[in-house]
Amino acid sequence: RYDMDLDKALWKAYAHVYDIVLLRFHPYLKLLGQVREALGAQNDWRLLDAGCGTGNLISTILASQPGIAVVGVDFERAMLERANLKIGGNGNAALLERNLNTPLPFAEGEFDGIVCVNTLYALAEHSQFMMECQRLLKNKGRLVLVTPPNQPKMGPVFMDHLRTLQQKHPKLWFFPLCGQILWLSPSLLIFLFINRIIQGKSSFTFFSEMKLLSLVNKCGFAVDRLERAYSGQALFLVCTKA
Repeated sequence: RYDMDLDKALWKAYAHVYDIVLLRFHPYLKLLGQVREALGAQNDWRLLDAGCGTGNLISTILASQPGIAVVGVDFERAMLERANLKIGGNGNAALLERNLNTPLPFAEGEFDGIVCVNTLYALAEHSQFMMECQRLLKNKGRLVLVTPPNQPKMGPVFMDHLRTLQQKHPKLWFFPLCGQILWLSPSLLIFLFINRIIQGKSSFTFFSEMKLLSLVNKCGFAVDRLERAYSGQALFLVCTKA
């Protein structure tokens, strides 16, 4: 059963450790860049970040293309407060507190592109949300969707991070790793605990590739590509409004 109050409490706790942990993990930073590149936005585009969280993707996009207009939507105020600290002074960015299980207050065909990263699995109304994305996109508009697969694991993400440290610091990688462990340990434990709760919640949906493809096709999208990202722990889908 979908429990709004419980989920809001979960995401409020998540907001306090999300950036502390993930902004120091190379696979996550790589994923942000992959989403930006896959979107292929032009400087005059208007974008929607559906489930913008603490605003990391919006910051990534605006850092490379400051002329783009981006609207970030999330239902957790604690996430949006952190996002506002990063992008609140940018006139091309706007943030809106809204439940993505409900219709959004935007006009039909208002956006050139939509990004939705690690949000779809937590929604109760998957088809309704995808149809809303279809409505909001212009003809031939692009959707980049990232969501965890069945039985996601953090182990491969940690190992990928370790390999990147070894590549960047071939002889001294152990020292930055120890520093990160010491600095991140309290937040990392909370982060991992929340992830265990997320994976165990029956109201959250972890998609197979076939189930995700069926959903987007049913809702009027043509799939340009589907691949694994985030150390294999995310389905990465690029679609066009058909």
